Amino acid sequence: MNPYQLLKDHIERHQYKRGRFKGEEPLDPKRRRRDWERVRLLHDGIAVRRYNTDILIIPESGDRVIINCDGWGSSPTTRAAVTEALYLCRIRMSIYSVRFGNLSQLALGPWRYYDGMELRPNEAGDWVPTELKPFCRKVVDREQTKAFTQAIKDSGFKALFPVLYANATPGDAPFAVDSRRISGALTDFRFAEYWPGVIASYKYTPVWGMRKWDEASTSQCWAKLMAVAKAEMKHTVESDVFVL
Repeated sequence: MNPYQLLKDHIERHQYKRGRFKGEEPLDPKRRRRDWERVRLLHDGIAVRRYNTDILIIPESGDRVIINCDGWGSSPTTRAAVTEALYLCRIRMSIYSVRFGNLSQLALGPWRYYDGMELRPNEAGDWVPTELKPFCRKVVDREQTKAFTQAIKDSGFKALFPVLYANATPGDAPFAVDSRRISGALTDFRFAEYWPGVIASYKYTPVWGMRKWDEASTSQCWAKLMAVAKAEMKHTVESDVFVL
């Protein structure tokens, strides 16, 4: 039986006999009150619907399966519904989150997932995408980091860093440092009064349970500070990897 026949058989055995969704059936027959996840017939196929979105569509021919999370692919409950729907079609796949290229992204099997993904059986009977899209990765925005490097020179921070580092003490470190604002603070001389505290926060690391601190060297402190300041200076590009 192909996926269309399997789901149609599912409806015939478990459909609602009355009520608003009469003729449709719950995705999970054992949890009939979960009527926001249903299998329903279309005029030219069959679909698994979650709330207001048909997350799985199968034409009457049963030769392909179309998956569409409508932007909710990162939702665990939506992914679980897709997995359950594919399971009913005897397709052993699921959408999951994978980290690749310093970026969290969605995958279906070994391929990158995208809304509107269409699966068809190959000659061996395995369900595979009709179109592959490459996984993405985050890369350093060289223009942005170049501008930042020049800006910390113009503000005077780079020239003052050795002196501020040498005079920084654990007491200079504030209770917390907002890492998202560091790059802006280091490039603007109006925030110079905060520079000693920022440097002290990355020069000294408290040792838990002891009244002492691990002290980073000048180069280590600078490297940590620059890594935090440049953390968001990246953009997303497509890689040349289509299968993990």
